[in-house]
Amino acid sequence: MKRIVAIVGVVLGLMTCGAQAAVVYNNGAAASNSYRCAEDSGACSGTWTVFDDFTLSSATTITDIKWTAYLYGGLGDYNGARAWVYSADPVFANGALLATVVAQVGSPTRSSLGGDFYDIDLSGLSISLNAGIYWLGIQHDTTFNYATVACTASCSSGNSTQWQNGGAGVRNYDAKSYAFSLESNPVSNPISTPATLALLGLGLFGVGAASRKQA
Repeated sequence: MKRIVAIVGVVLGLMTCGAQAAVVYNNGAAASNSYRCAEDSGACSGTWTVFDDFTLSSATTITDIKWTAYLYGGLGDYNGARAWVYSADPVFANGALLATVVAQVGSPTRSSLGGDFYDIDLSGLSISLNAGIYWLGIQHDTTFNYATVACTASCSSGNSTQWQNGGAGVRNYDAKSYAFSLESNPVSNPISTPATLALLGLGLFGVGAASRKQA
């Protein structure tokens, strides 16, 4: 009986493997504070958003958007984060808005960088995109402290922009590479039916063989 249970467990494990979220785009690990405002109604005054591009090599359904933020003064006035996906640079190329991620509230986890660096995770998403180049907008909701997005090792170069809305209307090339990643749950690419049937057949064969041996 134990052998039967073990065989069935292995088959089920093989059939369900790959269900974990996979990184479909990684813009680089956080290295330092970018000193670029990315907040709504915080110490930078007004609403600031930073944008950076990303590329998908195939059709993908994004389920998680993650980045590292630098929150001056800790989490005392952190009220959540939001994000947007555009077809192109929305600041200078008038990219069309493709998806809006509503503000998700919750205390982020402290980053391995320590200090006031925190890892943000907007999860439970379902943003379907074809292969191509897109732009991600990032913003935090704070009360009085600064909130920035950490940049990667190439903090002095990049293909990003920064935008203030409702204030002086400042728009400028940011020239930094922000630390963010996109994940997709490969549910949309499950094990094919023939492969699933083959695994199930092998499992049943093993169960039958174990039963005959016990008999």
